[in-house]
Amino acid sequence: MVQSKRLWIPFIAILLGLLMFISVAHSQQPVEWTQCFSGTSTIAAATEELKVFTFDSKGIVMSNLESKVFDNMTSHCIGATKVIGGQATALTYSKFLDPDGDFVVLETTAAPGEKESTFKFLGGTGKWKGIKGSGKIRVIA
Repeated sequence: MVQSKRLWIPFIAILLGLLMFISVAHSQQPVEWTQCFSGTSTIAAATEELKVFTFDSKGIVMSNLESKVFDNMTSHCIGATKVIGGQATALTYSKFLDPDGDFVVLETTAAPGEKESTFKFLGGTGKWKGIKGSGKIRVIA
């Protein structure tokens, strides 16, 4: 009987190792989406050299990947932009809400002269709790 217990220990260790690998591999999946939105903006200051405005938008998120990660989520984004000498800098916070009521919060920054913005996940609830990662956002229209 002692011999049989010893054989199970390596098997259980390997099985647990595989389960941990599967969960880590699953959590590191790519995301790619198209977001359509509309909103309002409010000018806080405007001169020839400087413009500062805030914005508030709502929309829908559609996944571009076969896995459909983030598909059919709604978005609510708020942020502020400053434009100095024609160069814009923006900071945006977005909440993507899925049909189950779980959400993800993102922070997006746009630097002057850059064609793409950088986003990072700040956190989430439910199935999105503990989400981490970052990427690039490109405006197409």
